[in-house]
Amino acid sequence: MKKTFITIVALLIFSASFSQSLWNQNGSSLYYLKGNIGVGLNSPENLLTVEGDAGYYYGPPRQFLHLRNISNNDHSNVAALFTAGTGYNEAYGSVGVASYAYGASPDIFGYTYMFSKFRGIALRAVGVAGNIKFVTGGNDIQHERMKIDSVGNVGIGTSEPSAKLQVTDGDIYIDNIEKGIVMKAPNGTCWRGTLNNMGQLNFTALKFCPEDNPLPQESQMNYGNVEVTPVPAREDITVRIKQNRSDYYTIEIYSEDGRLMKEVSTPQKSEVIPVSDLAEGLYIVRVYDNEGHLIQNKKVFIVD
Repeated sequence: MKKTFITIVALLIFSASFSQSLWNQNGSSLYYLKGNIGVGLNSPENLLTVEGDAGYYYGPPRQFLHLRNISNNDHSNVAALFTAGTGYNEAYGSVGVASYAYGASPDIFGYTYMFSKFRGIALRAVGVAGNIKFVTGGNDIQHERMKIDSVGNVGIGTSEPSAKLQVTDGDIYIDNIEKGIVMKAPNGTCWRGTLNNMGQLNFTALKFCPEDNPLPQESQMNYGNVEVTPVPAREDITVRIKQNRSDYYTIEIYSEDGRLMKEVSTPQKSEVIPVSDLAEGLYIVRVYDNEGHLIQNKKVFIVD
């Protein structure tokens, strides 16, 4: 018994010594405290905290975290992944760099990129002086190309916009003659102005204003298709998805004038959606996969 006790004590001492050497290397640079890891400080308050003095620009590297992928294949990139939630509540995004040989998405090779799952990327500059700047081709004020100031004014070519949109030292160029300038009259009617070959601006009334017809003009994905029954529908519709590229789907129902009436997320490839509460008329059913890609648009008529 005495020998066993001595053995246990020796193991505990060895374990403590090993733990101390593991979490307190190089004197006082790495610490573990109540589940938190600190690099450069002994009382971390977050799961991981890195603290140090990088000094002057030409001193120690100011990048406290370095992720490097040494692969040189045509899919070589490196990214930091961020995930929130689990199951149907899960969303994720990343910030990464694609190598020059990156061929998976040729439009981003050599780029630092941001990737967002589902809803998009939110740039938030809160506070009275919160601004968002876009700088290209250099690193000083002369290379500031666009700015969104704290009150929402957008300046292109100026760092001090004085209107909702101000363009300085450049043209506003509309290339597609079928598109133009959309303006809303005091009575709420929207008009599109386009230019003819004589340089005259002609206006035609629009059936819907842009905010009343929010359906994006995006092409339908080539893979898979969707079946909606019955047609016409009265009490409910059944949406059947005939493809296997997704763990779950988002089904949206829009009115003919572009208003979102219903939205359903489901892991099922066949979903019954009640529609008896919708007014009689034509509706558009849009189905997305779990990466936000549009699978298909379908039209359905609902009767009372």
